[in-house]
Amino acid sequence: MDFFKKSSALTEKPLHAIIHVSESKFLRKKGNHITMIKETVLLFNFQDRTQLRKLEMLLLPMKIRLKKVAKEDYLKPLGSFVNSPDVTFSDTCYDGEELPAPMVVFVNLPGSRLDTILAGIRRNKIGPIPHKAILTQTNQHWNVLQCFKEIDAEHKAMTESSSLS
Repeated sequence: MDFFKKSSALTEKPLHAIIHVSESKFLRKKGNHITMIKETVLLFNFQDRTQLRKLEMLLLPMKIRLKKVAKEDYLKPLGSFVNSPDVTFSDTCYDGEELPAPMVVFVNLPGSRLDTILAGIRRNKIGPIPHKAILTQTNQHWNVLQCFKEIDAEHKAMTESSSLS
């Protein structure tokens, strides 16, 4: 608790206002208790059962939560899938097309753990999964479709720039 008291004093904000530790670390307030949101990997349009099983086997020993998000939830903000306190929840169901490709969003994973996962994905030949993101304070408010569109645009720009080199 000393960390939170010091942070509160430094920022001159009340304790309940300090929710984000860093750009990719999220805390959740439950009553008078503040807990870290669990390390999670969110999966969207991940249809290949063999690849899914390989990913489960990679994450299980690391004790990282894996959550497969249903298509009807694609209009919900990304932060709602991990109960982020800053996100406005939506009950609207999506009934449109499936994403054109799989997408993965990493939540609350420190750099070294993320590097281990990405290396494991390559080593175990899971994918390719070109649409990957880390949940941030900004994109936690985006719905799945907005996130995919942004990642897809970035992926296409990177692919084009590397083919020009």
